[in-house]
Amino acid sequence: MSKPELLKFALERRIKSLGITRKIDAGRVLAAWNEAVGAQVASKAAAESLDGGVLTWRHQLSLTRQEMIDRLNSVLGSRVVKDLYFVATTRRKGA
Repeated sequence: MSKPELLKFALERRIKSLGITRKIDAGRVLAAWNEAVGAQVASKAAAESLDGGVLTWRHQLSLTRQEMIDRLNSVLGSRVVKDLYFVATTRRKGA
């Protein structure tokens, strides 16, 4: 084994023994977000956390949720809408 390979092996063992592998993986995912999703998506969405392999991200629309509820109710003239949920969907081929 070369010196770089020995160092890599030693670091991987130490990281594993400290129990911080998941935190390091999460940091790598968050750091790679902009490059991976591209500038257009990154300008409207941000990676928040990685837990057990599940990535949580925040979309710009969810930041204005209450404002959307308030505006809808204002137009309706009463408090018809109490909450608003965002549902992620995937685009079907040919749609």
